[in-house]
Amino acid sequence: MPAKHNHTGRSKAGPQFVQLFRFILQSAAWSELSAIERAVYLCLAEIYNGTNNGFLGLSVRNAAAACNINKDTAARALRRLAELGFIERSQAGAFGRKVRHSAEWRLTAYRSDRDGSPASKTFMKWRPA
Repeated sequence: MPAKHNHTGRSKAGPQFVQLFRFILQSAAWSELSAIERAVYLCLAEIYNGTNNGFLGLSVRNAAAACNINKDTAARALRRLAELGFIERSQAGAFGRKVRHSAEWRLTAYRSDRDGSPASKTFMKWRPA
């Protein structure tokens, strides 16, 4: 327990963390994910700080480097996460001579900070075929 608290009763001590709700872990869509797809989701969730959902910049190459996988595997993992409804692409990326910016993603388990829309939790509606 921290020794000091501010006037609102909160402390500044403690490391940052990635929050995975129990309803995410117990969903049918989560059990359908491979270990690589879960690792890519965690890389994306690590970027989320509570105020930047919808602006989560993660390129395929950065995801591949963070998870120590091939870029094609990372692209498949991001595509699968979007298919199952865990993430949505809020802005497409580009890779060219002049413009190099990554795609921006939104975690559907949280409210969007880009447009203020509530959490869609699309992955909860997914059912195995």
